[in-house]
Parts: sequence; C-alpha cells; structure tokens
Amino acid sequence: MSDDQMLVALKEWISEQAEIPETPDSDLRLFVHSSGGDMEAAKRLLLNFYTHRLSAYDNLFKDRDVDNDEMTSIRSLYQTFMSPKTTPEGYRIMITHAVSTETKHYDMMSQMKYFVMTLEGSLIDEDLGPGHVIVFDISTLNTGHIMKLSPGGIKKTSNYLQEGIPLKIQNVFLVNASPLVDILMKTAKPFINMDLLKRTFIYKTGDIDKLYERVPKDCLPEEYGGELGPSAALNDVNTTKLRRLKDKFAQEEATLKTLIERS
Repeated sequence: MSDDQMLVALKEWISEQAEIPETPDSDLRLFVHSSGGDMEAAKRLLLNFYTHRLSAYDNLFKDRDVDNDEMTSIRSLYQTFMSPKTTPEGYRIMITHAVSTETKHYDMMSQMKYFVMTLEGSLIDEDLGPGHVIVFDISTLNTGHIMKLSPGGIKKTSNYLQEGIPLKIQNVFLVNASPLVDILMKTAKPFINMDLLKRTFIYKTGDIDKLYERVPKDCLPEEYGGELGPSAALNDVNTTKLRRLKDKFAQEEATLKTLIERS
C-alpha cells in the first residue's frame, strides 16, 4: 500500500471513529510516515495521540501561544530550538538549555509545553527523517528545579512523547550533568520505557567530546564547541516559527475542547 493509499484508508477509518476528529491530511501524513506504512500501527498512534492530548490538555495543549505571559516567562529562562542540520543518519536534533539559574519563576510544565511545541513545530514544513535526538544541557540544574519536579507532569509528558506524538525519539543526551542528575533520573525513570532508557546517555561536565561521537560538531551551536554560531540566533528562528504556528495551535486547542465537551 502506497502512502497515498494508506492516507485514504486512514481517513475512511477515522470517519467511523467517534473518538477521533477530522484530522488534516498534512497531519495524517505524519502518522503514515511515523508508522512505517503499518496501518494498524498508524491507527494505534492516532488513538494514543488524542488520548494523551486530552489527558494532558491543561498542562501541555492549552494556551499554546509563544507570546503569552506563561511562554514569555519560560522563554526568558530557557532556549529551545532545532539544529538546521541532521546527524549523518538523518536524525533531527533538538537542543534545550537554561539561560538563567533563577528558579522562582520556573515552572516544569511550562518548560515541557515549550519543549513539545518546538518538537511538533519541527514536523511542519520540514523533511520527515527517521527520528529525533534531543540534547538537554542540564548544567544549571539546581535544587530549586528539583523541588519543582512533578511526577504527574513527567508521566503525562512522557506518555505523549513515547506513545502519541508522530515521531520517534532516537536518543536523549543529558550533557554537563552534575550529581543532581541522579535525583532527576530517579524521578523520571518510572515513566520512561526501557527501550528509550537504553538510548539515553548522560555526559558529565567536561565530557562534551563524548557527544560528538553521536552528534557531530557541525550540527551544534558554538556553546557546545560546534560550528553553527550562537544558540541565541537558532532560538530566534524557533520563536519565529512558533509565532507562525499560533493559528494552528489555536485550532488544535479548539478541537480538543470539542472532544472534552463531548465526553
């Protein structure tokens, strides 16, 4: 079955499912691609997509406006962006790091919302590769962040990223890690499947060279010894894209509201 044939079949199946709303063809193509042409896998992914979005609606999918007060606040603390280059294997690269150690105004779920918005934005108007790798720079992780960890929020975010979003997270890299990473992982580990845990790597401060073995320097900004220039410029590109996606995010929120009202 070709991708176009599978798209038609998927639309016919959706028309018979009360719990799945009409979904744009551009979005459905993501599910076709992510499922590798497996129709049953695409159906499961679509069901999980909406199930986990509804479960995490208040935390992750409501008020997704990059310029509202919540997002402006978290953007003052974190930069999150996509590398314009891919790994030799074709994986897209997302990088996130703090630009402040301040935790008074830090909110974990706001950070996760910003993170998910960026990941989803990377699927729009871009070449669809085999998956994504994520680089978390946790050099500024401190006890203030640890105190604000939410196991429930981690669970909802992890469920969506592992079972609902139409992309594969190939690797996660935690770089510039301090001993506090042990507390972070102890909190998150119950919600991460074993397969992804095996593909998660922790590099301590001073071990950035180990990252280059999997993510080449030409894919990284200068703060990590890379060749792409400053992170701030890449972050600006992402912010501009998220502004362009305001209407799409608002329409998706309206769709979820309708599903909630029906239930």
